[in-house]
Amino acid sequence: MDFPTKLCAKHREALKLLCQEDQRCICMVCHAIQLHTPHRLPRDEAVQDRLDKLSTQLTFLKTEKEEALETKLSGEQEIQGMLNLVSVEMQKVANNFNKMQEFLKDQEKSLVLQMEELNRDITEWKEQFTTQLSKKVSYLSNLMAELEEQHWNPVLKLPEDTGNLLHRAEMPMVKNFKPVLPELRDRIQHLCGKSWVLQRSMKRFTECLQSELEKRKVVLTLDPDTANPHLFISPDQKTVSFRESPQKLPYSAERFDSHFCVLGQEAFSSGKHCWEVCVGVGSMEGWAVGVSRASGRRKGEVSFVPSEGIWAIQMLKGCYEALTSPETPLTLHSPPERLEVSLDYERGSLTFSDAETGTLIFAFSVDFCGEILPFFWLWGQGAQLTVIP
Repeated sequence: MDFPTKLCAKHREALKLLCQEDQRCICMVCHAIQLHTPHRLPRDEAVQDRLDKLSTQLTFLKTEKEEALETKLSGEQEIQGMLNLVSVEMQKVANNFNKMQEFLKDQEKSLVLQMEELNRDITEWKEQFTTQLSKKVSYLSNLMAELEEQHWNPVLKLPEDTGNLLHRAEMPMVKNFKPVLPELRDRIQHLCGKSWVLQRSMKRFTECLQSELEKRKVVLTLDPDTANPHLFISPDQKTVSFRESPQKLPYSAERFDSHFCVLGQEAFSSGKHCWEVCVGVGSMEGWAVGVSRASGRRKGEVSFVPSEGIWAIQMLKGCYEALTSPETPLTLHSPPERLEVSLDYERGSLTFSDAETGTLIFAFSVDFCGEILPFFWLWGQGAQLTVIP
């Protein structure tokens, strides 16, 4: 490759060599007087070497740029997806609160109207009551005045007049003027009952809503290192399936070897947490769902009871029971397809509910200590459990 000839500013000779250390071209005179020995290469070779390095570096940077652009694009899409999700959820929250406010306003309007109507009726009755009693008091006052006048008069004018006066005084008068009519009293008691129900319901609602909002919905995954060889874990570690033929798995000190159990990977030692389990899939002989003490036994015989650090409910051949000691039979209106497991570590509460209806199934009261892990047991060819989300 031919390059334009440049001259050495000091010796006015052609620059034919390159000092690699100083990264500058030199002439033969510079080389002869050993100004740059031994860091030199023929200029053409040095320039070609530099071009090759530049080309290699350019290719590398181009690849890096493409990877950065791909990462940027995928990252922006993921972030935008998160923003869209948050926006949708914000709208849902706003809509739900608006519906709640509209419902409460309608109920308030209905109760206030009933109370205003009752207030008007009580006011009307008060006027009637006051008017009637005022008339009676006035009549009695006048009659008493006439009697006093006749009593202190030494000469009675006419006997028949006195007889008429006495007859009027002896006439029966309407008695038992009740301040409140029974019908009004019943309506008052009815509305007071509604007010009490409202107060109690609001207290329960606020406590329940606050408790539910404080729960952390766990993104749960299953721990393959704890799974019995008969249990197969899906690639996303969300689903566990039972098979009669065991798989060959590496030894793990954490693995259950005698019982068809697997644990969740997320451990809890504080806070409020909840997760759902889909149990209505497959021809299951049995399943158990709950929590286990992280330090519990994995090898040999394990008893599924609180004294062994396992708190769970199970279905065995269509019968449901809480794994207490002894077992507590559970009566369910319909078999649940999804269970919600709620853990409040500090309060020592573990509850199981039908995730679709919200019906409470069973509750444990536990003095937790140490780490707690989600617990699953499964039996029956083709049976499977899936954690949600």
